[in-house]
Amino acid sequence: DFVRRHLLAEEQHLRLFDIAIPFFGRSMLLVAWRAAGWVLGCVPALVGNRALFLTIDAVETFVEDHYGNQIVRLKQGEGGPHLDAKSNEDLIGLLGACCEEEIYHRDDARTRWNEDHVPAASAPYDWNPMDQVWVWLVLAASASAAWVAKKI
Repeated sequence: DFVRRHLLAEEQHLRLFDIAIPFFGRSMLLVAWRAAGWVLGCVPALVGNRALFLTIDAVETFVEDHYGNQIVRLKQGEGGPHLDAKSNEDLIGLLGACCEEEIYHRDDARTRWNEDHVPAASAPYDWNPMDQVWVWLVLAASASAAWVAKKI
């Protein structure tokens, strides 16, 4: 149920962004990003809940920050020549709504992680070194992909 709901929400976000952002305003590597996102969701799900929840936490933490930065840029008028003022406002609203859903996904993954892996008296996270390496890799890959998307 968790994976299905998460996947449906992400597919809805993609549809909304496809509508909101003109074709010539999108990343040239959109197909590659979608494939990478699918793999990043599928592989941890096959490994198990621990990997899945860690991955979702890392990705959604990155996305929250990324959407926040995009909202700030749009509010400062840095939306680019392909967006008029109304489109800019609509995109800010869409990013804000999607960001709230991403935060919910992250918090849901954290709650499920805590229910499955953390004793009640323990800290919210009890990551072992491999967990920390995985989260770092996911965050670094996400940041690298965003950087590349800005350049291409």
